[in-house]
Amino acid sequence: MANFGKGWCVSVALALVACGGGAAQEPTLPDDTVQVVFTATENTDGVCGPQRVARVNKEATGLDALYGDIAFVDVRDGAATRLPLQLVFRGWDDAGISEDRVQTGLNSATPCDQLRIEMEVDYCFHGATRPERTACPLLQIEAEGFASAELLADKSEKLPPGR
Repeated sequence: MANFGKGWCVSVALALVACGGGAAQEPTLPDDTVQVVFTATENTDGVCGPQRVARVNKEATGLDALYGDIAFVDVRDGAATRLPLQLVFRGWDDAGISEDRVQTGLNSATPCDQLRIEMEVDYCFHGATRPERTACPLLQIEAEGFASAELLADKSEKLPPGR
């Protein structure tokens, strides 16, 4: 985050921190949430190649990986690119935050604003229970430049309180 003049803050689109004084900023990503942000990127022919950044407080959750399915659906004709969803979190920064980044190639010539993103969560792996399949934290989805994005189903069980 950069401070440009009195009272103005500029932050990266993926940052979730508020502009503040000189004190150190605490991460604002809730401990029980995986944030997934899709950003629309297109080649010179206007073909979408979605970028995805997933963030989690790995230190707090112990989350190693989230598995499911994802579909990029053309809203004009229903054609879809269906792929496995894999978010893998290794290590973390000083705030406990871990990221998983990917750029996806689609088998269509669809512009991003004509794509609907549909996700389903199957299960997660947590460091303390691995290799047992476990419930996943809440999924917060943001999509910039797409027709829509939604979580269709979370087939994992709810995490017990305090987890």
